[in-house]
Amino acid sequence: MRFQENYIKQPDANISPTKHKLQKKKLQRLETDLLLDEDSGTESGVSSRSILKEQIESFQNTCSEIAGIKCVNGEIVENLPKCIEKAPCGIADCVKQHELSHAKDVTMLFQSRLGRHPCRHKDGIPFADGFDGFGEDFVGETGEDRTWKRFLIRSERKAYGVEVRCLREMRRNSKERLCRRALTLEASKAAFRRFLAAIGKNPGV
Repeated sequence: MRFQENYIKQPDANISPTKHKLQKKKLQRLETDLLLDEDSGTESGVSSRSILKEQIESFQNTCSEIAGIKCVNGEIVENLPKCIEKAPCGIADCVKQHELSHAKDVTMLFQSRLGRHPCRHKDGIPFADGFDGFGEDFVGETGEDRTWKRFLIRSERKAYGVEVRCLREMRRNSKERLCRRALTLEASKAAFRRFLAAIGKNPGV
C-alpha cells in the first residue's frame, strides 16, 4: 500500500540508529549471496535453474513498482503491478496477502467510522473501477487527519507482519535453494520495512 509520507509521524528518538545499519548490512549480505549462487546439477537441471535465477534477478533488480489496493466492481481488491504478479517462488502470493491485509483494515475503518464500504457511496452505488484514494476520501469526509496517520502505521505493521510470515512459510516449504535464498532476502526486507513503519518512517516499496 502506498505509505503516504505526509502522514508519517516522527521516529522515536529512543530507537538506536545502529539497528538500521545492522539491518542494511544483513540485506547486503543476502543480496551478495544470491548473486554469487552458482547453478549446479545435470544439464537439464542447470537450464531450469538458470531460468529461475534470471526470474529472481529480474524481480530483485528491476521491479520498482508499488503494489496497492483499489476498487473493482464495488469491492476492494489487491492491485499488483505486472512485475510483482510474475515474481517467482511464491513471492507474489505473499505480496498479495500484504495488500489483502490492508483491504481488510480499510474496510473495517470505513464501516466503523463512515458507515459504508470504502468502494461504495452511502446509497450503495459503487465507485468507478480503479479508485484508490482511500486516505483522501476518509480525511475529506471526517477531517481526522491524525486518525488516518495512526491507522496507516498500524495497518503497515500488520501487513508487513503478514508478508513476513508468508515468506518464511514459503521458504520452509521450498525445496529449491535459489528460492530459499530469494525468500530469505524478501523476508528480511519486509521485516526491516515493518520496523521502519513501527517507528513512523516511510518503509519505501
